[in-house]
Amino acid sequence: MEQNIGTKKLDKNKKIILTIIAVLILCVGSTLAYIIASLQDEARGNASVTSDTVDLLKFEIDKDISLNPTQFNVVEGGDNLSDTAVGSAILRANSTNDSATYDYYVYFQINSNDYIYTTETQTPEIVLTITDPNDNPVTNISGLDYVTSGGVSGFDITTKSGLYTVEELYEITSTSSITDTIQDWTFTVSFINLDTNQAENGGKTLEAEIILSREPVYTLASYITNELYTGVDGENGLYYHDGTGTYGTLEAGDNSYRFSGGDYEIAEAYLGTYSQIYGGVIKRYCDGVEDTTFIQQCSGNITYELAYDSNNTQYATVNEALEQAVSDGYLTGDNIRNYVCFGSNETPCPEENLYRVIGMFGDQIRLIKANYATNAELGTNGDYSSAASTLNMYMSMVPYRGNNDLSSYYWNDANYNLAYQETGYRNVWSYSELNTVNLNTNYLNSLGTTWQNMIENTTWYVGGIDYNTVMSGSNRASAKTIYDAELGEGKVTTAPFEPYNAKIGLMYASDFVYGANPEYWGTVDSSSQETEALKWFTSNWLDLGLVDWTVSRSSGASSNAWGVSSGVGVVNDVVVSGDFGVRPSFSLSSSITLSGGSGTADDPFIIQG
Repeated sequence: MEQNIGTKKLDKNKKIILTIIAVLILCVGSTLAYIIASLQDEARGNASVTSDTVDLLKFEIDKDISLNPTQFNVVEGGDNLSDTAVGSAILRANSTNDSATYDYYVYFQINSNDYIYTTETQTPEIVLTITDPNDNPVTNISGLDYVTSGGVSGFDITTKSGLYTVEELYEITSTSSITDTIQDWTFTVSFINLDTNQAENGGKTLEAEIILSREPVYTLASYITNELYTGVDGENGLYYHDGTGTYGTLEAGDNSYRFSGGDYEIAEAYLGTYSQIYGGVIKRYCDGVEDTTFIQQCSGNITYELAYDSNNTQYATVNEALEQAVSDGYLTGDNIRNYVCFGSNETPCPEENLYRVIGMFGDQIRLIKANYATNAELGTNGDYSSAASTLNMYMSMVPYRGNNDLSSYYWNDANYNLAYQETGYRNVWSYSELNTVNLNTNYLNSLGTTWQNMIENTTWYVGGIDYNTVMSGSNRASAKTIYDAELGEGKVTTAPFEPYNAKIGLMYASDFVYGANPEYWGTVDSSSQETEALKWFTSNWLDLGLVDWTVSRSSGASSNAWGVSSGVGVVNDVVVSGDFGVRPSFSLSSSITLSGGSGTADDPFIIQG
């Protein structure tokens, strides 16, 4: 039986890429594999470091890894396929005292990998073997299993992705200004030739990098899970949801890391002096009359003052008042440091390129635009409404923290009747042009190819939640109840609400609820001033003070979807032909590398673009 065997032109770039493409050729009585692999030269990271004028530390990779089996040399019962590259750290001391010592890091990063196990027993099919400079095998890497498969011992990377630390702070010392000290790290990749049918791995690819670096290297995912999350829920605004932690039955139990809480808090010195409600230090005035509820509809001029300011200085926006209160020491800011610069390499990061991390879910990091998208990004076609519309009303009801250059969009208006004619429902996400046109065409294209390729295709669960599940009278259900019905065991996946695959979506209703302080993850009386949508900046970083759409439909109604309203996690079901603000959301792979930043709005995390 003859079959064509595909080849792939290798893309030579400035990083070490391991590409394995397997196209299985099946013949009577045997299993044949055709695999192409290359490990391209040039070590990533800092190529050289000097202290005084003569110390020199550099890193090199000796060769490409190349696996070139054919249908003639890979047969049933035949050998495995392996090749090796050596990464070297090279140090020469200064001539003053002939002595130099440095530390460096060694990593193996798998950027993408769509291989699977082709056996029920999950026998490893791609194995990474590493030896250190003393010719000792490396047998322990966090996150990888050390195995023996097909007679090869090493780490099973068959289905793995992400950044793996081989060694950190490995010491290299030189006692000569003439002769180099060389430390070699040997990396061998083996494709295991199993005696079973491996046809399901035909056409699959794996891309990875060897990294030797003077400085520690983080992916955004590893930084969140290993640096920001200290093991104590609440520190740095991060909470680990394993369903059995501090918050017990209120947790989602999905092994996610979520950012929760408010961007601002009363400074410790003023706790008890100013109430946490409204941040305590902020006063809101409508036409010169103080609004103590912060929800009074005002058709006139809205201003803000600071309670401690005897001069009664007026501020046109709540953001201006907040910044002054932080400067004066009455509030602390930047409590949720989850800002990311995405779509631009400019410094400082342009405001339109600021995003925030909702959380880490499995091997994906979900972002949301830090501010509302504009019609320059989403377009004026599809389900566009207007640049003003009802937004003014909602901005006058609450302390609005967002941008003023925004537009309103319908959840589903262009196909409102078509969706009903064909499915009996108007709130079907696959019919929404906000989804197909504004988000996954206009917005996606506005990002450019490089950034588009960083976004993972995501499965969006769009079955939604029923109003009676969320609300009972004035009581909003617990965050876990909402999560379970929307994304947990109770989620709706039947047609026409089957999961929808796309790069761009919106936040879930449960994302917004879990964005609040844990004290609001339980049942909330949304009619109470104490627990109403009134603790905005001290409670929920996701709240910008405007009603905006989620991706979640109201499953008990044929024409409604859920929008979020200001405060501690209140959500409302609204007719899909209503028009509100939009904050696009999407997921990045866990392999995205972090190259700087502290996570604040002024100094966001920088990822390599």
